Amino acid sequence: TGDCLGAPTVTQVQQAPIQIGTDKDWVKIFTGWRGFGSFGIKKDGTLWAWGVSRSFQLGLGRNVKSIDRPTQVGTDHDWVTLANGSMNTIAIKADGSLWQWGNSQLSGQGDIVAPQKVNLPGGWSSVAVSQNHAVALMNNGRVWAWGGNYYGQLGAGKTVRGAYSNAPAEVKDFPVPVITTRSKKELATILNEETKVLFQNARSRLSIKDKNAIAKLLAFPL
Repeated sequence: TGDCLGAPTVTQVQQAPIQIGTDKDWVKIFTGWRGFGSFGIKKDGTLWAWGVSRSFQLGLGRNVKSIDRPTQVGTDHDWVTLANGSMNTIAIKADGSLWQWGNSQLSGQGDIVAPQKVNLPGGWSSVAVSQNHAVALMNNGRVWAWGGNYYGQLGAGKTVRGAYSNAPAEVKDFPVPVITTRSKKELATILNEETKVLFQNARSRLSIKDKNAIAKLLAFPL
């Protein structure tokens, strides 16, 4: 619909490309889970949002539930990149600071209706947000994660106990990945269905440790 596309003239599904406004100074565009909310950064570093904001993920305040055209988020001119999930948005500024807003799932402080700085030192270079957790990369190569941990998706091991962490935890112990010289076709004929899923990088509850063990049992060259 028009709200999600940022095009107020669209009332139903738009099957052909349509221009959003008339501005020609966009440099980056982002869209999140199911396309509920979209963002754009202009040449001057300003951040703009449009779409659905049921969980305040657009950062436009408590009273905006949806907006059908690009609307500036705050007044800052130093936004660099962001990632938006289903209910949360995480962004990085030119000084390397990390900012978040949206549903209370990530903050643990209640809903955040406008950009709020994450209380972590250091410079940040990139970030990713899923439906209920976030992972961010620092300039020094360190990785931090927070949010839902139902399937161990934070990757923080014993640092996070339980199904949730509102405090960012550092991801330290990266397992050694499986490396094999076998072709994909050969793997597909040898592996059973569960193991096949692993090597195709699809969803699976098996850990990297289990994956290594299976590879060794099947005599894969590692």
